[in-house]
Amino acid sequence: MDGAKPKPRRALPRGINALPKQEVEREQRARLAEGLTAALTEKGYAAVSVADVLAKAGVSRRTFYQLFADKEDCFLAAYEESAGRLAAAVAAAYADDERPWPERVARGVEMALDFLAADPPRASLLLVEVLGAGPRALDRRERVLASLAVMFADAPVDDPTRQLLTEAVVGGLYELAYARVVKGEARALRSAKRDFLYVALVPFLGHEGASAHVDSAVSD
Repeated sequence: MDGAKPKPRRALPRGINALPKQEVEREQRARLAEGLTAALTEKGYAAVSVADVLAKAGVSRRTFYQLFADKEDCFLAAYEESAGRLAAAVAAAYADDERPWPERVARGVEMALDFLAADPPRASLLLVEVLGAGPRALDRRERVLASLAVMFADAPVDDPTRQLLTEAVVGGLYELAYARVVKGEARALRSAKRDFLYVALVPFLGHEGASAHVDSAVSD
C-alpha cells in the first residue's frame, strides 16, 4: 500500500505549565488515531494490535485504555474524524448555488480526490480498511456515503429515478477510488479527475452532456 510516515508531534508540556486535561486528551487521541492509521498501512486492520498503535503513537497502554475501549473503538474514532473532514470539504466545494449543477459536482469531486490523494494512509483508512473493521465501521461508512450523496440532490432527473441513480453513482465512484488506493496509487487520484467526473455525470446528462462538462471542467 501507498504509505507515509506520520508527522512528528510536539511533546506535551509537563509541570505547572501543563496543558488543560481536555487538551491533553485531545492531543493523545489524535496521536493514537495517527498511530493507528500508520500501522494500518503496514499490516491491515485484522493484523494490527494495540501494541502496534502504541509504538507508532508514542502513547502508553494505560492512556490508550483510558481513551478507548479497544482497537475497534480507536478505529471508529479515527474513521469518523477523517470522514467528517472529507464530507465537510466536499460539501463546502459543492455549495456554490450560483454555479450550474455540473460545475458544482466537478468542484465536489475534485475536492474529494485532492483530499484522498494528499494523504494515502488516510485514504486507505477511509476506503479500504473500513471494509474489514466490523459492522459498526460499515454502518458509519454507509452514513458517510449518504452524506456525499448531497451532490446529487439537484441533479436534473425525475424524483422516482434520482435515488437509484445516486446510489449507483456514489457506489461507482467509491469503487473507482478503492481500486486505486488498494493498489497503492492514491496519489494518482488527482490525475483521474476526468474519469471520476464522467462517472458522476453520465447517468444524469448522458454521454454527450457529460463529456462536454468533463472537457470544460478539466480544461479549467
